[in-house]
Amino acid sequence: MPDSWTPVVDGVDDVMASHINTLYDEVKFGTLRGWYSNTETLTGTKTLVDSDLPLQFLDPGGAARDVFLPAESEDNHTFVIINRADAAEAITVKNDSSDTIATVTQDEKKQFASNGIAWVVIAEGGIETTKAATSDIDAGTNDLLYITPAGFLASTRNVSYPVMRFIDAAADWSADGTTDVGGAVPLPFTGTIISIKADVDVAGTSDTAIVDANLNGATIMSTHKLKWDSGEKSTATYSGTPATLTTTAVTAGDLFTIDVDTNHTSVKSKGLTVTLGIRKA
Repeated sequence: MPDSWTPVVDGVDDVMASHINTLYDEVKFGTLRGWYSNTETLTGTKTLVDSDLPLQFLDPGGAARDVFLPAESEDNHTFVIINRADAAEAITVKNDSSDTIATVTQDEKKQFASNGIAWVVIAEGGIETTKAATSDIDAGTNDLLYITPAGFLASTRNVSYPVMRFIDAAADWSADGTTDVGGAVPLPFTGTIISIKADVDVAGTSDTAIVDANLNGATIMSTHKLKWDSGEKSTATYSGTPATLTTTAVTAGDLFTIDVDTNHTSVKSKGLTVTLGIRKA
């Protein structure tokens, strides 16, 4: 530090933040800034260590790059990462566990600080948080992101799986027909059906068994219905085209029914349960 430089204080005991910010200003104090900064054009992934300088002026060098922060410890100093790209090339900043902390876009800068447990982004006025994408919520492995109600609603964490039994485990299926089997089940949620499968307790043999699913008396599977190969207990292992829903929107209280379209021709299946995946509204 030059002998002629004297810290400016606020009259009490603290160096004023505005003066500290000025020290980092690249126009007024370019030389001073150079003592604390690294300017680099990246050619690949960069991993920072605690001995690296706190100001990182980084040019992604023609492609999006990942920059990894050091392992979290009480000895970490802060890092300011400035993206000096000459095009829309983002820098994705991650911790040493490969969790994304933030994205720094062209001409953007962000400051990262560690509390010894996790890295966070420091923004004007406090800690900046990052919104979790639906895929982040589905994975459930990153504890550094915040979840919005809309993000949660769109995720698999908001899917419930009601299991409905229509035929007793020891009972044969009924003959082919369109009559409802096992009665009507009122659905408990308003939402969207995202999956359907059915299972039997004893597998039938010969040919293909087919079951239709209905909502308030109308089929919701116009073309590809619930099907079993000979000897198979679950539609999840059917060798042909999986069951396809042509109606997915449901309202709490809608009546769900099933009927047998085609039985196995030799040994009849016994028992039947249907499992729906419903993303609640």
